[in-house]
Amino acid sequence: MDQSKEILKTIIESSNIISVLLVFVIVVFDIKNKVIQEDLKKVKPFNNRPKEVRSFNKYLLKSLVINVLPLMVIFFVLSILFLPLFVKICQNFRFDLMDQIFAVSLFFIVSLFIFAFLIISIVFFINYLIRILRKYE
Repeated sequence: MDQSKEILKTIIESSNIISVLLVFVIVVFDIKNKVIQEDLKKVKPFNNRPKEVRSFNKYLLKSLVINVLPLMVIFFVLSILFLPLFVKICQNFRFDLMDQIFAVSLFFIVSLFIFAFLIISIVFFINYLIRILRKYE
């Protein structure tokens, strides 16, 4: 079987699963993003209040584990799952969105969104760590 036909067949066979995953992931991201944004807006107590600073840092650490790490894991796993087919698409198809098969173009775009969400979740993780480790704000 031709490589491009094999890719197209794989995409079409997995399109229902990809659709359900995408909806789930976007809903989870939306829910977690609201909490993350609220946490990152909170003002850290002054250093002359060590108990409050420790409590705030514990709160941020808990939020990091509950809100950010699951996002990172979900998007990392999805990125690993999408990567082999994404690479095959990059190797075997010419990128002219008007000239391509719709399913291949759509999978390519969805993969880019998944990779972007992974990067965003890593940025959230780094922001949390900076807030926790920083002595002054």
